[in-house]
Amino acid sequence: MPEIAFGVLAHQDPEMARRLATALAGHPVVLHVDATTDITPFRDIPGVRLVEDRVDVRWGGFSEVEAVLRVYRDCLDELGDAPGAKVALLSGADYPVRPLEEFFAYAESVPWSEHVRAIPVLDGTPYMENKIRRRHFYDAAPVGGAGWTKRRRGATRRLLSAGLPRRRPEAFAPLTPVWGSTWTMLSKECLDEILPQALDPQVQKLFRHTQTPLEMYFATLVHSHPTWSTRTELGIEPRDGKWPSEFPNFSYIHPTLGVWLDETYGEEIVQSGGYFARKIRSADLDAVLRGVEQARAVSPGPSAPRSGRPRA
Repeated sequence: MPEIAFGVLAHQDPEMARRLATALAGHPVVLHVDATTDITPFRDIPGVRLVEDRVDVRWGGFSEVEAVLRVYRDCLDELGDAPGAKVALLSGADYPVRPLEEFFAYAESVPWSEHVRAIPVLDGTPYMENKIRRRHFYDAAPVGGAGWTKRRRGATRRLLSAGLPRRRPEAFAPLTPVWGSTWTMLSKECLDEILPQALDPQVQKLFRHTQTPLEMYFATLVHSHPTWSTRTELGIEPRDGKWPSEFPNFSYIHPTLGVWLDETYGEEIVQSGGYFARKIRSADLDAVLRGVEQARAVSPGPSAPRSGRPRA
């Protein structure tokens, strides 16, 4: 069965990262820990390759893309020449909620190789188009803080973007910008072809000051590629009012994105058909797994992620 390397992005909760690494034991695991986080407790996690040239990741900024580029680099190095190999991205708050063997069987059995569902960005609606046509400065003035700090950062972002011309849609040609979930699984062959473009300074410049570029960058490169765009599940899908949380690739993610899961979400997780779930704190992990086990005893749930096609 083809190998899957797991790239994990974490910024807190080393115990959760340890539990995840234990669950993934026997397969390559590359862990990026935010540069502002003390890496010491993460160094003791067995079976994990730590990204050494860490990035100070700012939510919504291009720094997220830079961190994933390092994760992909190290994952591909771990995989070597393994035929048919893939790289799956997870957060440090993810955990498998089905046997890992089922995830591998699913990845091998479906007719598409690139697990990167996406919707168009340039769809004529201001909300979507402003993600890339306006300039955003989340790295320079990060989201977060409280009180005066939060207000000052918001004012800084608005000031930096004020008066700057909106990008013309044709500036992105020949790329077709799309938006989707961060948590994808791409084949080694696909990554070998798109990463040189992902490292191109001119391509990076196009997305450096977009909003949440990680949700667009790699998906855009895949869906704009003449070969790999044809090896996705559904191609570029109509939005139909959906959010990325409503069409995850292989995980359960709460629609609001911000909810931390507990035991009460067991049935939702099972009925999603997802192989992983997020967001989970290490203190709540055993309770979440207990809720999943109890829900599965009542109904096993679908054989594949609810948003995907069932396995043949």
